[in-house]
Amino acid sequence: MNDDASLNNFIMDLINEKNLPGLTDERKAEIANEMQDLLIEQINRAIVDVLPDEVLDKLNERMGQPDFDEAEMQKIVADSGIDVEKITADTLVRFRAFYLGTE
Repeated sequence: MNDDASLNNFIMDLINEKNLPGLTDERKAEIANEMQDLLIEQINRAIVDVLPDEVLDKLNERMGQPDFDEAEMQKIVADSGIDVEKITADTLVRFRAFYLGTE
């Protein structure tokens, strides 16, 4: 299963667990898209917040270059030594608690 599918499943599980009355499938899909955008933004912010300054400088340098792409960005982040999986998992847990009102 790819990351997008895993994230979508996570979000749909949250929506179903929240059990909001009267949601049509169309509205659920809209909410899921909005939640996915928000969650990706929060994960990215959490990653950026822990990157060492020299890695941030390197990313800022490369971002303006026409040959810079997402694969290179992911490699720079992966090579930085931070635990992206843990940061992502922690962000998912906080997001879940906030959305379900259990924090």
